[in-house]
Amino acid sequence: MTISRRIAGWLDFSGGSRVAAVLAALVAGLLIAAFGGVRGAGLVIGLLGAALLIVRPRLAFYLLVLSVPVQDVITVPLGVIDTTITQITFTGTIAAWLLWRLANNRQTTTVTPITFGFLVFLWCISASLLTTHSMPDSLAEIARWTVTFLVYILATNLIRTRKQMGILIGCLLAGGAFEAVLGVTQAFSLSGPLAFLANSGLLRAYGTIGAPNSYAGYIDHSLPLAVTLAIYWLGTWWQRQSVIIRAQQLAELRPPSFWDTQRRLMLRAGVLGMLLALAALLMLTAVILSESRGAWVGLTFGSLGMVVALGRRAVAPLIALGIIVLLGVAAYQANALPEALVQRAQSITDNVRIFDPHGLVPNPDNFSIIERMAQWYAAWGMFQSNPTLGVGIGNYTHVYDMFNVEGWPYSQGHAHNYYLNISAEAGLVGLFGYLVWLGTALREAARAVRRTRNNGYYQAIAIGSLGVLLTLMGHNFFENLHVLNMGVHLSSVLALFYLVRILPADEADEPSATAEAQRSAGWGFSEAELANTERG
Repeated sequence: MTISRRIAGWLDFSGGSRVAAVLAALVAGLLIAAFGGVRGAGLVIGLLGAALLIVRPRLAFYLLVLSVPVQDVITVPLGVIDTTITQITFTGTIAAWLLWRLANNRQTTTVTPITFGFLVFLWCISASLLTTHSMPDSLAEIARWTVTFLVYILATNLIRTRKQMGILIGCLLAGGAFEAVLGVTQAFSLSGPLAFLANSGLLRAYGTIGAPNSYAGYIDHSLPLAVTLAIYWLGTWWQRQSVIIRAQQLAELRPPSFWDTQRRLMLRAGVLGMLLALAALLMLTAVILSESRGAWVGLTFGSLGMVVALGRRAVAPLIALGIIVLLGVAAYQANALPEALVQRAQSITDNVRIFDPHGLVPNPDNFSIIERMAQWYAAWGMFQSNPTLGVGIGNYTHVYDMFNVEGWPYSQGHAHNYYLNISAEAGLVGLFGYLVWLGTALREAARAVRRTRNNGYYQAIAIGSLGVLLTLMGHNFFENLHVLNMGVHLSSVLALFYLVRILPADEADEPSATAEAQRSAGWGFSEAELANTERG
């Protein structure tokens, strides 16, 4: 098959489409002739790109996920405001998807329990419009959550094959790995604001996100998934290698194609496992170098949740975790850990201790702790002023001056605790909606973990995605991670709970493991399955 035919098949070109392609070529020639070489070529490229995204809106969705870490780096001025590349890509993706639906006469939309959770939450925060102090701020916050909701709709409706889901996961992990490399480089090269200089002598990693805590929160969206997939692929590599060695020892008669296929699949599993393990290690290093105590607590919470989800297969991870803890304790006892890092970890208890910040004099050691508590007190005052509907969704900064603690006149944009923040802005109604949304997400996560018991690859995705959700839930006790378009990543992860349940496994590429193999070999494959796999 020629390259042109491959492209035509990929784009689903019909006879009418070929006629349209000829007309498009004529229009392209006219544009170049009318506007000159460079400008005309630019217009043609732009039109071709738009047409391609309409034919394949899934590509636009992948670009949307990849745009999040560079949203503040690539901006486009529109009038008096700068529009981020993420906002532009989101608009283009929605438009491409709607046009694609019209062109293909698609009249149904995938709906899941999380969809209803989103709708309940959006309704609950919209109720706070009755008490809002600033309607523009409230509408802007509702719009941000609407974007998060629509991204979830896009993910559950556009991703339809295992390969497409793999590409989506690759985009999620690529963003986290990119930020990790950048953050580690910043920390050791001391390239960044002096305010981020830590007592360790290194710079707190902040990436392109701009703030260490939010930066660590962004990596939280990828790290647990990278860990579970690394374990899965390395386990698969080990299992395939063991089967090949045993078959060779028994001198089994197999056609040469069988051995070629097994070696190729073993090599692929090993390469993927090593790349994912490296990415996970880089992300973990970046989170440590961010010195975000909230992220550390969140990752601990998420890790425990993943271990519980593994059930009886958690023995090996628990042993590994125990070894890591013992090594950490030994390093601490031997004074081998950086003193600044130890002090940072020990101060976590100060972050969860409730105290009155009034009249306290801050110093470099306790400034962030007192500042956080001052924000909590302000948010608590907002909640007390209207426990039912709050001061208005998105109004934390707008009304901060009315509730701030003396000596702390500046709002940080949120309360450094999203559960308290949503209670302050939308009252008990808003908190109820948020917990309903989280509850539906956790329920879908449990269903995904339970339904994928017989498929190692999907099980790794389900447990890793659960780890992401639990990590963010823990981190949100000290931060607001529903900012900076991170909802694009979160909604993509939530969609994985649905996708691993409805997408069929590709038997030719990755056979499902039996329940017995899962219990005995973690996330690898049984020897019988590997021996029977003769196609790639």
